[in-house]
Amino acid sequence: MAITITQSISGSIYPCYNDSYIKFTSGLTNPIYSEISVPEYTNPFKVYPDLNNEFLFNFKDIIKAKFNANGFTDANSNITTNGQSITGSYNTQDFTITSYTTSSNEVISGSYEFFKAVKQVGESTFNNEAQVLAYSENGVDYYITYFEGFPFTIDLQRINSASTVNITNLNTNVTGSNLTASSTNSFRLNIDEATENWTSTDYLPLLDILNRLEVRVDDVFKTNINLKKVVGIQDCGGGIYVKWFNNQGSYSYWLFDEYYKTEIRPSKTYEVTNNSFTNVGSLVNPITNGGYDAEERLVVKSRFDSNEANTLRDLFSSPSVQIWSKRQPWQSGEWIDVMINGSFSSNTKKKLNDIQAIIKLPQLITPKL
Repeated sequence: MAITITQSISGSIYPCYNDSYIKFTSGLTNPIYSEISVPEYTNPFKVYPDLNNEFLFNFKDIIKAKFNANGFTDANSNITTNGQSITGSYNTQDFTITSYTTSSNEVISGSYEFFKAVKQVGESTFNNEAQVLAYSENGVDYYITYFEGFPFTIDLQRINSASTVNITNLNTNVTGSNLTASSTNSFRLNIDEATENWTSTDYLPLLDILNRLEVRVDDVFKTNINLKKVVGIQDCGGGIYVKWFNNQGSYSYWLFDEYYKTEIRPSKTYEVTNNSFTNVGSLVNPITNGGYDAEERLVVKSRFDSNEANTLRDLFSSPSVQIWSKRQPWQSGEWIDVMINGSFSSNTKKKLNDIQAIIKLPQLITPKL
């Protein structure tokens, strides 16, 4: 007798925001119910069999709650090394299933690996554990645009503790020194910190073209990153730099044009009675404006190619969008939480498409009575 899992979670590491159903049967005769126990909860989850004595359970809400504990803001944005292990994007979920009859029970234990991401209908999960947490058609080849002089990172899904990561620029045949994972977790490549980057520190110089980067883990090839570098001073003299949590479980970046429109929208908040107790002829307005709430909005635009479309497509549905406080490259700054409105469209017949967005800044602090 044994518990048999007839439907498991496919893919080596599964996206946590998708349904994650398992089906299982018990080797016991006429099982009454089963309990699924996980370490994070004191009480087990109880499920009952269908007419075929098969059980169904969804891990989605359990693992989603674990990932959502820290929200979607980047908790690792302050790293200063060229690359290191980070937390928050990868988790292992242990579980125990116990099936019961009136007189006996049987037990099976296991675990599944999850990452903080979602897949759309028709998208596949990839078995490459060193895949980049960005859009890809095959989990090996990636096309990403990088704006020099602004903060920029790339995250790998999972690298085992003590494994080494090295990056070779095939354009120059230069390889950066090994980066070592300190834990089994996602791994961040910290390419640009705004004030310095891989090129300026000579860790791994990136040419002002499409850089063909090859990622190896423990000297085994894993991933190709085709990194389009937009030069910070010459080609992107400044603009509105945006960062958002993407569907793949990491963060994407984009520099909107340096020319943008600013709007300030006030709204009356309340009125105050101001009675001066005067008669007709001397009466003035007895109501005083108590103050306004106001918001500032930026109307921004940019152009993108077909590869960049895959990066921008989830900007407007992201739960966390931030802008960099500086408009010019090569300056220290900070990330500011904002709201973004707009829609995304891309015409495959065009080489370049236009995008426009409205960025709502934090509410203005205004004088009030």
